[in-house]
Amino acid sequence: MDTLSPEKRAEQERESIVSSILASAEREPADKDIPSLVVFRYGSKELDLVYFADKGTFSTAVEGYEDRERKPEETRFLYMAAKRAMQEIADRSQTEIEYTLETSNEKIVPFAQSHGKEIFRWDSETKEEFEIKKRGKVDIWYFKKTFKPL
Repeated sequence: MDTLSPEKRAEQERESIVSSILASAEREPADKDIPSLVVFRYGSKELDLVYFADKGTFSTAVEGYEDRERKPEETRFLYMAAKRAMQEIADRSQTEIEYTLETSNEKIVPFAQSHGKEIFRWDSETKEEFEIKKRGKVDIWYFKKTFKPL
C-alpha cells in the first residue's frame, strides 16, 4: 500500500523529471569534468547554460520550439536542472560563480520573482530603467545568485 502523501508524491515526481533532464543534458566539451556549455531539453523548450570560467559567471537562455510537444511547467523544471548543474560546476571548480538572470521580458519577471526565487533563493533583485530609442523607457531586472563550492 502506498502511504505517501500527495505532496510527497508530487515532490518525487518533480525530482524524477529533474533527474531525467540532467541525465539527458548535452555537455560541451563532453570530455571535460567542467563543461562550458550544458544544454537541457524538456517538452517544447531548451535551456542553454553557459559557464564563463574566465569571468566566474553563468548565463542562461531559454528557447521554445513550436514543433515540440508542450509539457507542464517546462521552464520551472529546466531551471531546477540548471541550478543543480551550476552548483555541481561550482563544486568541481572550487570557485564562487555568479549567476545573473537579466531580463526585460514582462513574462519572465513574475516567474523570476516566484518560481525563480523558490529555485535559486536570489541574493539580490534589482530593477533599472533605461531609455532605448525605438522602445522608449525599458525596465531591466537583475536577479543574482552566487554559487559557492560545497
